[in-house]
Amino acid sequence: MKFWMILFLILPYILYPFEWPVKQNKTKSLIISSTFGESRLDHFHNGLDIPGENRKVYPVAKGKVVWQTKGNRRYGEIPFGGGTTMILYHPKEKMLSGYMHLKPSLDNWENNRFVNPNVAMGRSGKSGHSGGAHLHFFLFSLLEKAMLNPLLALPEDFYRNESKPKIKEYAILLPDRVSILNPEKPFSLSGNYPLLARVVDSATATSKERWGIYFLKVETDTGSSLQSLLFQKILYRNFRWQTENLQVFEQVYAGPYYILAYDLLKHPNLKITAGGYKGPSLTEGLHLQVTPLKTQASP
Repeated sequence: MKFWMILFLILPYILYPFEWPVKQNKTKSLIISSTFGESRLDHFHNGLDIPGENRKVYPVAKGKVVWQTKGNRRYGEIPFGGGTTMILYHPKEKMLSGYMHLKPSLDNWENNRFVNPNVAMGRSGKSGHSGGAHLHFFLFSLLEKAMLNPLLALPEDFYRNESKPKIKEYAILLPDRVSILNPEKPFSLSGNYPLLARVVDSATATSKERWGIYFLKVETDTGSSLQSLLFQKILYRNFRWQTENLQVFEQVYAGPYYILAYDLLKHPNLKITAGGYKGPSLTEGLHLQVTPLKTQASP
């Protein structure tokens, strides 16, 4: 067999060392209801959500069980709220994989049991802190001490992302509230308040899937960078989860909004670029008619 044919056969396994934790007809797109890095109002979403109840859940690679729980305790530095949870150790990759919100039926899966991707280890449910039945799946690198975006390690045959992200609304973060902003109308500011945006990304034009975005860039009209986000991994540093640029949650989000920029009086003209993972990107120019709010001098 020629070298290029061998490379063609093994390349997918080199690039994508894991299999999907649920099985799917490869002629259909896999539904993903939440992606890596989204805001959860006070923390980063650290994995993928795959909706559905009673779906068989499989190990993504060979490994062994290192943790199982029906409560909301912690395993090492991995945050928990996942109800019935299974965590596997994959020695070849030096990684952990996690499966949360399972149906509570783990009695036969004792710790140190070896597993393989061909044998289901549970079914998706809604145990723990969950708004509906789904599997929350995550990958944790022991070497990097970081949560990894699972889309970077899983084969690309089960999902598609065909639509551009959309900016649904802009807002200003004031000391006591979030004020919705109409960017086409002039407004005044009394201080250096952050500009916010609610950005969404659906898989297709008609999809109801709620995806987060994979990257976000905000630049001034002179090309200076004001915000740069890339959700490949979330690092655990100094007892806080941070982006690769060492930004903690409060520097990236204000509730469900992305923080785009500060000092709008100095930088009223912005270019915003956002995109999903291996999907089309959005580029939008923003020209704010902002002036400083005049205050009366004290007598």
